[in-house]
Amino acid sequence: MNRQTYEEAVDFLVELDIEATAGTRRKLDAWLRRSPENIRAYLQAVTAWEDSAGLTKVPVAQLLEQVAREDNVTALNATAAGPSAGRRTGARRRSQRLVAAAAIAACAVLAFVGISYLTTPTYGTRSGELFTLQLKDGSAVHLNARSKIRLHFSQRERRIDLLRGQALFEVAADTSRPFVVRSSRTRVQALGTSFDVERQATGVTVTVVEGRVAVQGADRSSVVTAGQQVVATAASITAPKSTDVATVTAWTKRREMVFDDATLAEVVAEFNRVGRSRLQLDPELEHLSVTARFDSADPRSLISFLATLPGMRVREHAGGVAIEANP
Repeated sequence: MNRQTYEEAVDFLVELDIEATAGTRRKLDAWLRRSPENIRAYLQAVTAWEDSAGLTKVPVAQLLEQVAREDNVTALNATAAGPSAGRRTGARRRSQRLVAAAAIAACAVLAFVGISYLTTPTYGTRSGELFTLQLKDGSAVHLNARSKIRLHFSQRERRIDLLRGQALFEVAADTSRPFVVRSSRTRVQALGTSFDVERQATGVTVTVVEGRVAVQGADRSSVVTAGQQVVATAASITAPKSTDVATVTAWTKRREMVFDDATLAEVVAEFNRVGRSRLQLDPELEHLSVTARFDSADPRSLISFLATLPGMRVREHAGGVAIEANP
């Protein structure tokens, strides 16, 4: 089984355990329908999860029942037809035994890998929640809202996978074990430092607060020093540029959120991550530039601010708040 597929299945399990939202279930349903390999990876991951931890009730039975009701599912006939079926029975049975033995062996290997993979410590935050994790080596990880990390500590390396969201890392020096943060295809190695990593759909942003980090992207590597920032995408990595570190890390203060010439889409995405209300943004307004600061503990401050902007209206409803372009 493709390891990336299996890791995607495990990420869905962790997501469901942290916050089983309707959106996560819709994404899981779409991912399962994408290929039979995804279904196989998910079912195997569920088995490993239940064997190793039993931390969550994953709706496997409901998923199978839903699939069975679909009109595009064909039942496989277990008996062969035709006059030559009897002559092929012995060969078929031997073949079936070989296939079954191979399947059992594969499941055993995958279960072992899955249990090992799933028992690595994973931490996540919900909407509006911040969390600080103190590591045994003296380092600290500050998680922003709706963020998730997985730890892989060994005698040779301290590695953290940023699976979602944003985190600030304060790294304790240890020359024998490098401190590495991976997010998507981006690899960040600390060189005695404090740095912020944010994973978004468009790329991974790395901001250095103190010291230096080495950032490896798709096409090259770059050393980033205090007060600088780079953005790594699937295709490239930007040159280091100066940035306002206080603005980038304002979220760690738990209250103030600062935006300087950000798009309204970025503002709404951040608000939805830290707030408990939901904003729905009209696509026509996504690229509108916004410079503002507001109290993350007071969502009305942002809603009131948006209501004053020209060319838009704010409409509250049962499902959240809609930001729409004026006709």
